[in-house]
Amino acid sequence: MDAQNKNILDPKFICSICSFILYDPVQLNTCGHRLCQSCFATLN
Repeated sequence: MDAQNKNILDPKFICSICSFILYDPVQLNTCGHRLCQSCFATLN
């Protein structure tokens, strides 16, 4: 995805870690951030 199209998307559909469109999303209970399942797995 190029930078121009990325600005069109609502930020709630973007992973807070990899900055790509969420894939198999997980939402953190403590802060509400949304992450890809694979990005979440790297945190643990």
